Amino acid sequence: MRAAARRLLLLAAAALPASRCLSLPPTRQTLVLDGAELAYYAGRLLARPGGPDPVPDVTPRARRKRDRAGTVRLAAASPDGELRLDGGRVLGTADRVIGLVAEAGPGDGTVSVGGAELRRDSLAVLPPSLSDADAVSTASACLLGVHCAVDTNSTNNRVVVAGGGDRAAFLAAAHASLGREAFLVTSRPRWSLPRSLPRSVEVVPPSVGTMGLPFASYVGRFDALVDTLGDEIGLGRSADAKDGFDALIQNGPFIARLREEHGCESYVSTVTRSQQIVSRRGVLRARGAVARYQEECESNAGLFRTLPPPDSFGATLQRLLDGGVVCRSGANEAGPHAEKEALVRGWSLGDSAEAKTWPRAGSARYGFPEAGISLGKSPVKAAPASAAVAPT
Repeated sequence: MRAAARRLLLLAAAALPASRCLSLPPTRQTLVLDGAELAYYAGRLLARPGGPDPVPDVTPRARRKRDRAGTVRLAAASPDGELRLDGGRVLGTADRVIGLVAEAGPGDGTVSVGGAELRRDSLAVLPPSLSDADAVSTASACLLGVHCAVDTNSTNNRVVVAGGGDRAAFLAAAHASLGREAFLVTSRPRWSLPRSLPRSVEVVPPSVGTMGLPFASYVGRFDALVDTLGDEIGLGRSADAKDGFDALIQNGPFIARLREEHGCESYVSTVTRSQQIVSRRGVLRARGAVARYQEECESNAGLFRTLPPPDSFGATLQRLLDGGVVCRSGANEAGPHAEKEALVRGWSLGDSAEAKTWPRAGSARYGFPEAGISLGKSPVKAAPASAAVAPT
């Protein structure tokens, strides 16, 4: 009901002159990150060289419970008065912005908007027709898979996204909107992909052409590989985000092969804990466990450790919103996200099926690096004929 009422207010506000625009109440939501998505996000922001230790000195039991998930808080609100952004744009009470909550409270680099203390460099102005729920969903999807996925010193301006679901399509479209050459690698048929996928994104199968060329060899050199279906490094299974990230950056065989053959310095997985449970137990046996886990996470979000926001997030998010690239608010077993104070992302049957049916080469998914295998040369063995098709 709350989300429906807010949508009605947005429509009414859009129909009024700016001087008469209705003032909407602020929306605050806590994003709960878990699984591989938590590990890669925490690893990049908490355990980078010179960064603070993400795990405090607590008992092993308390540490495991607290570190099972992490939280990032977002807020959408209208300014109380005139608000001048870093770029010089001046906003008024008729405008609406979204940003990351500054957990340390007021200070340098923060601004108070609608009663929430937000990081100034995380602010983005919302289009009048965009709901707060969709704005929060877009911001949360953009955090790891877009903003944190590509290193600042990248040179190839190419990004590969693995998977053919709604989240993968959004990530590929987002990178394309930012001016990067985006490739969506999926084993799904082209007609089944989300209609929101722009033509600027090149769709590539795991095995390309009649010779079964691995997708990475077809793409060539790229900056980042964003995986929505699996966790090839296994960082999501690490008990300690810092230890896992240390292993990641110390030239493990997977990232070393990506770097050697494709100049790729960044691999991130957006796989959630719910996806991991379904993958391990199977769809039928996992439904109850996933529902209980999601309800527990959303009810106890305040017990998890607070994750720091990335720098300059607002500039990335603003470009996506200006380009009309939006990740619509979804739901999990615990209900629609728009109606919650805390939300944890769930899983999808399509992603689960694609992960299970992806063609394989030895112990690795076809097209992904495997220890001792060079992706830049001929493939180890041909993939199944059904997977060897031409890109679109």
